[in-house]
This record gives sequence, structure tokens and C-alpha cells, in this order.
Amino acid sequence: MGVVYRVFRAFVTFVVGAVFVALFAGYLLDRFAESSALEGVNEDWNPLSLVELFPVFWPTLLFATGLTIGMQVDAYALRPRKPRTKKRPLEFVYDPNDHRFVHREYPNGGLKPVTRFTIGLHNTTSDRILHDIIVSARRNTFFKSMIEPAWNGRKQRIARIDPNTTAFVEVLGLPDDFDTTTGIASKARRFVLRASASDTRRTSAKFVFDARAKPVMRRVS
Repeated sequence: MGVVYRVFRAFVTFVVGAVFVALFAGYLLDRFAESSALEGVNEDWNPLSLVELFPVFWPTLLFATGLTIGMQVDAYALRPRKPRTKKRPLEFVYDPNDHRFVHREYPNGGLKPVTRFTIGLHNTTSDRILHDIIVSARRNTFFKSMIEPAWNGRKQRIARIDPNTTAFVEVLGLPDDFDTTTGIASKARRFVLRASASDTRRTSAKFVFDARAKPVMRRVS
């Protein structure tokens, strides 16, 4: 069906185009006929004279022109477009279903498990080493209560990230007996992480932490 439609669209476009070319040629012929250069020319063969024999010509041409324009606009709108994939040298990556980003462990061989939440920083280049990467966050109540203690400060530093390689930074650890009814975990919290290398522009990512949801931490942009 798609092939038939494309053939029909091409046929109508060709016919309408040919008619307009013929009318334009008739217009030029009519203008030249008014001059002495073409005196005595037989105007019976002028396309502008011929269309007068068909009373429905102009409405039909108007309809066909509108149909052609509509089909061409439709074809342009449905044409597959290649997504713009201009990547930054440094990008955040996070997948709550990947154990590299969310996993449980028993610190110091204890009996109480802790869920670790980690983000990745990926070097998207194929031939460039990124140096002196600094990871920080927009300071808010959640950051000061949850992330800053895990970082032992306001920032994390990564010496280098090789091409096509991902480095990981822990964001926070959540014990199983963490109180989700009061305090910082009583509702969903948004936070923004930022990162930049010594010779790259800063990149950022937004996350939501909700201790009562699944997944507990997810990326929103």
C-alpha cells in the first residue's frame, strides 16, 4: 500500500508541475505575442487559451495543487530523522537495575546490610584521557544530610578516566532499618550532581531519592 501511495504522490506531483510549467510557458508566449517579435502567432495552441475550453480546469488545478502540497508535507513529516547524538566528553550514567549502581553489602563483615547507590561518569571519547574530574552537588538539605557524610566533604575527585571508560562514585549508603516515616526520607527529594574535568565543560544530572519507592533512586534528566 505504501508503494502505491508513493507512486500516486509522484504522479500527481509530476502532473501538477507539468501543468504549471505549461501555463507559465503560455504566459510567456502571450506576452511575446503582444510584441512585434511574434506577430501572427497562432494563439489557439497557447495553453492559456486551451484551458478556457474546460470550465472546471481552475477548480481542478486548485484541488490538485492543494492535494500535492498536502502529500509533500505529509511525506516530510513522516520522513525518519536521525537523532542528534552530540555527546559531551563527560557524561553521567546510572541504571538502578545494574548491580554496579545499586547493590547490597555487609560492611566490615557485620550482620546489617547496607544498600549502596553509585553513579558513573563515562568518558565518551575514543582517544582522549580526562584528567582531574571533580564531582559536586547542589547543596540542599538532602545533600548535607545524606550525600555529604558519605563523601566526607562537599566534593569527590577522580584522577583520570580513560577513553570509553566509566568511573564510579558512591552517592550514599542506605541501611535496611533506615527510617522512612520521618525526617529527610519522609518524602521524595530531588538533587543535582555536577561533574567536570580539567579541560571539559561541566555536565550535570538530576536525580530523585524516595526511600519508599522502587527504585529508591532514579535519574530524571
